[in-house]
Amino acid sequence: MANINEIAYSVADAFGRSNDVLFLNRVKFSISYWRAFLIRQDTERNLTDKNNIQSFCTKLEVADLSMCCAVDSGCKGKRTVLKIPKGISLKSHSPYISVLTAAGQLVSYYNFNNLRNISYKEFTSKKPYYDYINERLWFYNVGILDEIRVTGIFEKPESVIKCNTDETLDCYSEENYPISTHMINTIISGMLSSELRIMGADDLEVNKEKKENDRN
Repeated sequence: MANINEIAYSVADAFGRSNDVLFLNRVKFSISYWRAFLIRQDTERNLTDKNNIQSFCTKLEVADLSMCCAVDSGCKGKRTVLKIPKGISLKSHSPYISVLTAAGQLVSYYNFNNLRNISYKEFTSKKPYYDYINERLWFYNVGILDEIRVTGIFEKPESVIKCNTDETLDCYSEENYPISTHMINTIISGMLSSELRIMGADDLEVNKEKKENDRN
């Protein structure tokens, strides 16, 4: 993995602005933005680079899935205790590369709007499933499971929660920024040639507002 501060410094230095803190922060923001853009291009071609991947474990709690089942109440499942950042969707439409139990069993992604249909399928009715609803992972058929391991590619790497369930180990650091080598080269050369714009969060808000005004 790379150091995002070193990447940003090399770009700023090329512009003669390596001591400009505000400019460095804009470069770092832009690196994150263009990383997500390039990752989406790769996933469209079914490409996944291991250097973009992050993993973490998180605890589960009992939850009521009545809104998803064919009953008014009493349909119990599990959900993550903490809010979980949504991963960049893959071609399989799953928001994560994998969701595993502590024993290594794969939990399949399934749209819980159709959850009631599972019970009618002989070979899938007992399999564990998950869905991403209201910033949490929700689980069906996971029994007494109390934690889960999530692996994915995230638009904002810094949004990933602690790597382990006792929340003592950071899953993200600027010194180990999850980005592939080819993306580093593409982003640096793109910024230096002005093919890729250097921007800040305020620029995105202005662009978003302009698009909304144009639609109106």
